[in-house]
Amino acid sequence: MSPSGNGSRRRRIRRPSRSERREDVPAAAPDRVSYREVFRGELGRLAVGLLLLEFVSAVQVFVTSTILPLVSRELNGGRFYGIALSAGTVALFVSTPASAPLSRRFGPRVVLAGAACLHVAGTVISLLAPSMLVFAAGRLVTGLGSGAMFAIGYATVAEQFPARLRPRMIALLTSMWLLPSLIGPSGAALVATLVGWRWALFGTVPPVLLAVALVIGRIRRAPGPPERSSPTTWIGTAVMTCGAVAISVGGSSSGAVAVVLVCLGAVLALGGAVWVMPDGTLTGSTPTGAAVGGLLLGIFAFFGGDSLITLLVTEGLGRSIAWAAAALSVGGISWSVATLLQPRMLERLDNRGFPIVAAGAGLVAAGLALLLLVLGLGNGPYAPMLVMLAWTVGGAGMGLVYPTLSVSVLLAEGVQPSDAAAALVLAEALGGTLSIAIGGSLVSLSSTITGSFTTGLWLAYSLYTVTAAAVIYYGARAPARLVQP
Repeated sequence: MSPSGNGSRRRRIRRPSRSERREDVPAAAPDRVSYREVFRGELGRLAVGLLLLEFVSAVQVFVTSTILPLVSRELNGGRFYGIALSAGTVALFVSTPASAPLSRRFGPRVVLAGAACLHVAGTVISLLAPSMLVFAAGRLVTGLGSGAMFAIGYATVAEQFPARLRPRMIALLTSMWLLPSLIGPSGAALVATLVGWRWALFGTVPPVLLAVALVIGRIRRAPGPPERSSPTTWIGTAVMTCGAVAISVGGSSSGAVAVVLVCLGAVLALGGAVWVMPDGTLTGSTPTGAAVGGLLLGIFAFFGGDSLITLLVTEGLGRSIAWAAAALSVGGISWSVATLLQPRMLERLDNRGFPIVAAGAGLVAAGLALLLLVLGLGNGPYAPMLVMLAWTVGGAGMGLVYPTLSVSVLLAEGVQPSDAAAALVLAEALGGTLSIAIGGSLVSLSSTITGSFTTGLWLAYSLYTVTAAAVIYYGARAPARLVQP
């Protein structure tokens, strides 16, 4: 070929100049979303209300768990400790599925107002309680309100925020748990020591009312036509709630009784979930079901491992509880950092969620596997640092899995936002309840049979590691692309 021909071809295929490439960039700029855009205009005020609601809900969770030993001591309620601890979670299994049909019948404003009343009434009952059973009854009422508030909050994100803003809104909601996890226990302990646990509990009431006032005035959706709920939904809710009660009681027991109750509860809870949650949740056979199922398994793996870290450090390694607290703190921090970075990763991957879910699930599994390695190596000089490294990795992985699958659920086609939000909250509650109860039962049974916690820790962390890896399977079947219209 002639030199002129080569020159002509080179001119035809030459790469654009740097200035020409810069001219092409603005075309993609509108697709990029910053966190500042979430807080603009009327939606910004709604976002502030939702974030405050999430924040104060997190504060109350940590305050309650911190003051519960003081409550038990003052009210002489040691034998009802497990009931008081689990009452709020059990209530979620009742109120969360009910929030969707009630919202469509009466409107989300009415349901949110009623949920806030239940939340505050339950808190007041608990802080005025003369006995541990009354305190537990208050926690039950509070849980009924909390479940509906969580569901309405996520449904509001799905209904009123544009799809391109939802990843960042979910990331911000998740990050609202970081500060309470760091200062909530110490702050609650300080207030309870200085003025009493009742004042520590009362301090959560005014912020809840303020947050609800900010949100309720900006929900635009009007009530829809009356809707008759499916009988199978209510039957499934009842079965699932019975399972949650059995799991909670079993998790508070020991030995063979605990194992039987937890196994029975798991069967009932999962069986009821089949009727309440989207089709394919357990098998991953539908995109929406796979997203919910993956979220449930991710919560199961991470929070199960999280709940046993203190026992691993103190009993398995013989180190002080300060190392366990440090590991739990870095796990929460890495979760929040990864969550805030996840929306930008999603944009770079052209809204494809599976790579992020696969990477996150792999990191959670790697962190849990590293904890197994620490158990195998024993109490070496670097064991506490390895535990901190493991939970930094695990927290970062969960910070990728949780928001990605949550947005997948809220963007599901053909699913009412209120139903999607309820499924999301139920997946969290069921995954967390099952993981903590099963892990606790394995450790308790190990102590009863062998006189040591080590075997139980091995079994529990092995189960959590396999479960975390299984999230990849569900992530591959979740919605392939998180479209941002």
